[in-house]
Amino acid sequence: MPDDLPTLRLPWLYAQHNLDLRPLVPATPDRGFTVVQPTELTDPGEFLAPQAVVLTVGVALSREHGPFPAYIDRLADAEVTAVGFGTGLFYPRVPPNWSTPPATGVSPCSRSPAAPPSSPSSTPSRQRGPAVPDWTRNT
Repeated sequence: MPDDLPTLRLPWLYAQHNLDLRPLVPATPDRGFTVVQPTELTDPGEFLAPQAVVLTVGVALSREHGPFPAYIDRLADAEVTAVGFGTGLFYPRVPPNWSTPPATGVSPCSRSPAAPPSSPSSTPSRQRGPAVPDWTRNT
C-alpha cells in the first residue's frame, strides 16, 4: 500500500450520508484513517493496513460465544482506527456488547443502530467501498 495515501478523519466518513453510518460510541475527531477494508476473518490483523477502518457483518463471529471484545482487541493490536458492523445478514441489530467503548482506542460503529460506522444491509457493499477511493481521486 502506498505510503502517500491521504489521511481522512472519521467525521468525514460519517458525513457521507449515502453510506448510512451511525457511530455507536463518540468518535475522536482527530482519529485518521487511510483505507476501508472489509473482512470476515476472526483474526485479520496480518492482512490489515495500519489506520484502516474495518467493515464486517460478523459471519465468522456469529459462530462464537461473546466474540466481540476479543475481536476489537485483535483489531487494536493491528492498529486499526475503527470497525464498522453491518446489520441485517447475520445479526438483525448490533449485538449489545459490540458498542461498549473499548479501552483499546478502536472506535466501534454500526450501520443500523447508532465511532466507527454501523451500516444496515439496505446499503449495498459496493456503495460503501468506493467512498474513500473516489474522494482521493478528486483531491
